[in-house]
Amino acid sequence: MSDLTFEDIKIGDGLLLNGYPMELLAVGNLLVADHQRVEIVILQKLENTEPPSPKAYLDELLRECGFAPLVLKNILSGSITHDFKTTADFTDDEVLVAIGAVESAIADDKQMAEE
Repeated sequence: MSDLTFEDIKIGDGLLLNGYPMELLAVGNLLVADHQRVEIVILQKLENTEPPSPKAYLDELLRECGFAPLVLKNILSGSITHDFKTTADFTDDEVLVAIGAVESAIADDKQMAEE
């Protein structure tokens, strides 16, 4: 998103407001007491479009995969060559290996369910 001045913004355009990406949804005015009008704008905060870090993705994958904790421990133990207590003990390379192992297990589980 580029830096915009308020005169340049049209509905649907994006802007940064206090560092957060926003989209302009509507503009208008509102009649208030004593026949005064107040200018209004309606903004929507946009989702963070940056992909999660591999570590954050692994943690989310482990929460969402539906495997029991003992099954996950077995999957991760098979892919990581040292003892660990949590995924925080993994190096960056081990996180990528663990992601591959869990995604493979999910794919295998789906294939077995279809057969």
